[in-house]
Amino acid sequence: MNSDKSLSDRLRRLRLNKLMRKLDLHPPEPSVKKPTEKQTATHLPAQAKPEQEAVNNASRQGGEKSQTKQRSILIHREEESEIVLRRLISLESHWQDMKPYAWDIFDRWPNAEIGGKMIELAYLHGRSQDLTALLLELKTRNPASYFAVGVDLRPYIVLKLWQQGKEGVLNFFLHQKSFQGQLLRIEKLYVFWSLYGCTNQVKAWQFLTKSQADIFSAVQEYGPQLNLRRSLFDLELGKLAYSLGKQDRAREFLEQIPPDAPEFKEALDMLIKFKVDLDRNGHCLFGRKLASEGTWQGRIKLFRSFFQSLDRKNGIRHQERNALNQILRSPSKWFPESAEAWNQLSQALLDHVELEYLLPNLFAHFKTHQMKFHAPIFERAIWEPMLYFQSVDSEKVRYWRGVANLHKFVANGFRDESLLWLAKESIDQTHSVPDALSWSQIHHELMSWLSRTPAVAEGDREEVLARVRVVGHYLDVTSEEISAYITKMNHFDFPAIDRLMDAIRKRQDEPCEIALIHKKAQLSHFTNQALGRLWQLHSHQKRADVCWRIATILHDRKVLNRDVEQVWILSGEKRREQTIRPVPVDHMIHLYGDWSGDARMLAESLLLIGAKIPELLSTVDRKVRPIKRQAASKEDRKFEGILSKTPWLIQGKRVYSSHPEMYQHERPIFIPSLPETPWVRVMIQVADRLGVSAWRWQLSWLHDQLEMLIPKLHKIQDGQAHGKIGKWLRGLSPLQRKAWYQLLSLSSKMDNSQGFQVLGDLIFRVTTVMYQDHLDALGSVSKMECSARFRWNLEKFIISDTYSKIRHTMASSSSLDLSGRLPASPLRV
Repeated sequence: MNSDKSLSDRLRRLRLNKLMRKLDLHPPEPSVKKPTEKQTATHLPAQAKPEQEAVNNASRQGGEKSQTKQRSILIHREEESEIVLRRLISLESHWQDMKPYAWDIFDRWPNAEIGGKMIELAYLHGRSQDLTALLLELKTRNPASYFAVGVDLRPYIVLKLWQQGKEGVLNFFLHQKSFQGQLLRIEKLYVFWSLYGCTNQVKAWQFLTKSQADIFSAVQEYGPQLNLRRSLFDLELGKLAYSLGKQDRAREFLEQIPPDAPEFKEALDMLIKFKVDLDRNGHCLFGRKLASEGTWQGRIKLFRSFFQSLDRKNGIRHQERNALNQILRSPSKWFPESAEAWNQLSQALLDHVELEYLLPNLFAHFKTHQMKFHAPIFERAIWEPMLYFQSVDSEKVRYWRGVANLHKFVANGFRDESLLWLAKESIDQTHSVPDALSWSQIHHELMSWLSRTPAVAEGDREEVLARVRVVGHYLDVTSEEISAYITKMNHFDFPAIDRLMDAIRKRQDEPCEIALIHKKAQLSHFTNQALGRLWQLHSHQKRADVCWRIATILHDRKVLNRDVEQVWILSGEKRREQTIRPVPVDHMIHLYGDWSGDARMLAESLLLIGAKIPELLSTVDRKVRPIKRQAASKEDRKFEGILSKTPWLIQGKRVYSSHPEMYQHERPIFIPSLPETPWVRVMIQVADRLGVSAWRWQLSWLHDQLEMLIPKLHKIQDGQAHGKIGKWLRGLSPLQRKAWYQLLSLSSKMDNSQGFQVLGDLIFRVTTVMYQDHLDALGSVSKMECSARFRWNLEKFIISDTYSKIRHTMASSSSLDLSGRLPASPLRV
């Protein structure tokens, strides 16, 4: 059915002269059979014979003249139609111009030869619809006309009609039993293909059996024009034979498909379904060999030899492939429940992963165990080879590595949540792996197993479930669950936090994102990017005061955007003088509320009992002596007046010092330099009032002094001793007495470095709350040249929710809103 112009021109030139020679459409002369004298006489009466004969002769002569005249008219009309048709053919006119004259000739002599020549003219000079319309008409008037077409032109007619989907016309002419012997090769191919397409499988197979050589030859010759590759044809023949139970013939067809053909994979999948011959014990050839081997090490070697044997052969022609594939459905049944045996089996399977296209069950061992959780030793045995497996990256390998990371999380005691995120990431990237589970399915099964398995202690179950829950699909996790996870979890790693951050951003959950940024900063510090993101999030929530504090930190780091800086100056963060504010007792707990453990107890004890410690130390250590108050400057007196309004920072009647030079203000050993700034002067006053200067900020020195008091304290508790120590203890409130014993215990439990960090962070916080000059605070801590962690912790406190609540209560929040055209990011480009 090739409509190419060059083909039409070639065929037209080929047939034109032949048609002109053969187009002899004159009918044969009619023969008039004269009646014999005997026949005539028998029909006439005897007495009328002479007269009747004369009449008859006259009538006969008249009739002959009439017939001769009519015949001459017909011949003239036929000659006229033939002449016109010849002229049109020579001019290569369109079929529509020839059609009336051709039908005029056919109407007088409707034989197959003339019909066949009309079909040829319609093909050579007409369109597809002209040819189809002519064939439909001839179907009723002379069905044999199609087979009168020349054998050199019929294949092209079939091609044209087949390609254009005119199967209805072809089916009528080519499926007639009376003409089956006249079918050409391409016509036989069409008859078979139409029978097969109508799911008439038995008739299609019978027809194929009779005409197989011609059909294959037609596929070879005309297949490219019909878009019918030989490999596709073999695949369909294989399917037909397999459906009819002819397994040997199906294998014959399928094994002819070359490996580079698009149908090769489907052919492999079909071949793998063929039956496997089994013995009485239900063993195939490979099963018998495995059963005869006594040790699992020997069976591992057998498996490797099976794979190597298959690899050396052309796998699709290897009829034992089906048997080996059946063994691989459950390979672990051939091995004992031993971690070493399972590990060697996994390794052997992965070493021959390139045979997976021949052995679809190669990964069945892993499919069996993907949602079965074992003891850690078996988990590592099965899945560690998959984690260290080196191969070409593919979706299937990524999927199974994701599953292996899931099992590694289980084997490692449910603590390394970054493995869960790696597993989720790998599995979410796979979409076309057959029989693969989605991450939602895997996550659901894991949560269900964790909720009931005895492998998780009851005390740890809720924590483990919370850790696993947030790794589900981001739409399946609620904000409350994420917040609880962020608040309660103490074990974090950066990869897990980063992946959880991506999930939260997909949810557009700003409160959870803010909380997670703060949680990540607890592990180290706020990066510039983290501060910029916090600015954006708080801006969306119209929390201007936090934004200006973030801007202060960025300004101190010299990375604040110039346009933001111009507005920041007006926010009040860059005042020349800040007001010192007394801190109510209610705010004390907020100063250390986010701490836990020993750090929290030390801060609580120091705020409750710290101011009274120097007086007690003076009773046991002669080096701790009262000193005269130094003359205070006007500014210091102003600071002291405000500090005195803070009830829990009231200074005692005397000032004590343990320094040999009797300095009133002891510089902490962990601070190399104390700059002369207002914030530092307030900090020194706070440290003196909390009593830490009297014991040099060192818990070890405090412990050494308090250790000498222990025998005396026992006597006081027994009521045997009185004096200064007894009077000091009796002057304590119940809360202060509890704080005293806590401090006594912590002085021996914590080392100096831990004490320095807690004491420094606490006093820096108290100072910042009382004197809220954040720019001075950050600059002063930088000039102190102490550990960077002190500055990082102060930055965290300055932009914390705790400090925001304190500022709101103390009415010290910035009132400048974020209206106006500010840049999207506060960071300097």
